[in-house]
Amino acid sequence: MIFKNSSDFYGVIYAPNAEVIMNNSANLYGAVVAKNFQQMNSGTFNYDASLRDASVNDEAVRFVVTNWHEQ
Repeated sequence: MIFKNSSDFYGVIYAPNAEVIMNNSANLYGAVVAKNFQQMNSGTFNYDASLRDASVNDEAVRFVVTNWHEQ
């Protein structure tokens, strides 16, 4: 997954077998689970700390991973 120059992404990426690359001036707001994460030059990653405590009972959170199975 490559975020090109000057792109913005708001959300959560769950890709434990993928590489996530942020190029120049790309901005990512949220959280990332990836095999490899690279931040090139002036890109910024802003971790949303409120995501670590999100639950299915939180009205502000529309989508929450409650469980998954990896094969």
